[in-house]
Amino acid sequence: MGISKIGTLFASNADAILKQRQSQAQDTTQQQRSGADGAQAGKAQTSDAVVLSQTMRTNTQQSTAAADQSRAERVQKLKEQVRNGTYRPDSEKVAVAVMKELA
Repeated sequence: MGISKIGTLFASNADAILKQRQSQAQDTTQQQRSGADGAQAGKAQTSDAVVLSQTMRTNTQQSTAAADQSRAERVQKLKEQVRNGTYRPDSEKVAVAVMKELA
């Protein structure tokens, strides 16, 4: 099989895969729009999409914000310790980290 035939075969296969994924995306969108109606009708729904409830989105955003705030406070504390000359890193942890980098 020549190079051009392989390229043509690959291109047609790629087109088929793209069309299939677009169709799946449209199906997923339609299923999301129908929401409970689809479940009530007893339709089997399969999808790779994940749909988060508003409560879950809010909880995730709050958790992320809390983690960001906690990290910012820790970074600020470390900066102050470095500035004051009171920062004392754990020498064993530093040695392990250096050895991992060198390995």
